[in-house]
Amino acid sequence: MVIKNISRSAVKILLPLLIIAALVVPGGCALGSGSSAGWSGVAVADGNLYFGSTGGELVALEADSGINLWQIPFTTTGSVGLGCGASETAVAIYGTPAVDGELVYVAGNNGKIYALNTVAGASRWVYPREGNLNSFTGGPVLDQGSLYIASMGGIVYALDAENGDLIWQFEADDEIWATPAVVGDVLYIGTFNGKLYAVDTANGEAKWQQPFETDGPIVSTPLVDNGIVYAGSFDRHIYALDAVDGSLIWQFPDTEEAASQPERWFWASPVIYNDVIYAPNMDGKVYLLDAASGSFVEAIDLENAISSAPVVAQGKVFVVTEEGDFFYIDTEDNSKWEMPPLVEVSVTAPLTTDGNNVYIHSHQDEVIYAFSAESLSTLWSKPVSNE
Repeated sequence: MVIKNISRSAVKILLPLLIIAALVVPGGCALGSGSSAGWSGVAVADGNLYFGSTGGELVALEADSGINLWQIPFTTTGSVGLGCGASETAVAIYGTPAVDGELVYVAGNNGKIYALNTVAGASRWVYPREGNLNSFTGGPVLDQGSLYIASMGGIVYALDAENGDLIWQFEADDEIWATPAVVGDVLYIGTFNGKLYAVDTANGEAKWQQPFETDGPIVSTPLVDNGIVYAGSFDRHIYALDAVDGSLIWQFPDTEEAASQPERWFWASPVIYNDVIYAPNMDGKVYLLDAASGSFVEAIDLENAISSAPVVAQGKVFVVTEEGDFFYIDTEDNSKWEMPPLVEVSVTAPLTTDGNNVYIHSHQDEVIYAFSAESLSTLWSKPVSNE
């Protein structure tokens, strides 16, 4: 049975179950034995990798070898979620870290934003200095010396990346689960009640006359390309909007009766290559659309739900399902090629690439994989220890 319309309250109950049976609710309860859920992707910068572990640690590895450089635990004291006792617990890290020069930035589900030195993980600053904001499930993004991040309280924060001082904040009218996209002087962000906002990065004021509204939550980072904003929604549609005023250019599918109608939600961010949108869906298919018109090209069936954002490397689109099935799509002819599966893992974190290699962060039996997009071989794999 396909559920075409689902209430927002029902989504809030069911959504966590789609990803991880023990996924935390806002506030971030630690999972058994001090372990904490999280779906952080891997940030690549200056030959190193940075990611949030499922044990609530920020970990740095050498990109070439997977050698551990350092790992810094984040903990909080007190009740941090439903069913949690007042004890020291690990802080869940859901968003992918951001890196710029000597600093790496990460946000916790405890409502704190941290800046650390990339050399040894030494703390540079924390925001807020005292107390906590609402939980963060999206990650920070950097642009022109500013750090942007959105909380589940519906607030977008702009901070000075050097010292963590607040520059401005923008208030949406619902929870924000997504990582923003920043292009030029505009920040684009979706909300849980299905609205897409454009915010002026100079002053935190709305750029569009009104946000664009969909009929389902937007939990992924919008894709912005060539003056068009592409966003997937839980209403089973992909929307293309004019980046200047937010007006609708096209939507896929264009009718509810379309034969190509997706069966489930668009959780992961789409990617674009050679004017084709590759949009993974929780129904296990990657929908290929003409970027200019939204015309349906084809749907490539990977057979298991996809909540991990794909990447493009060496002319290939790499995709991993939640069950650890690993594929690439050859963009020359859109043929599907299956790689050896990631054994006994689940993957919900977005993939990352430096253009040559693809990095995968598995959740179950936590491992980081480095995969060559050119030779189509595994370079190394690194089990993550949270001890």
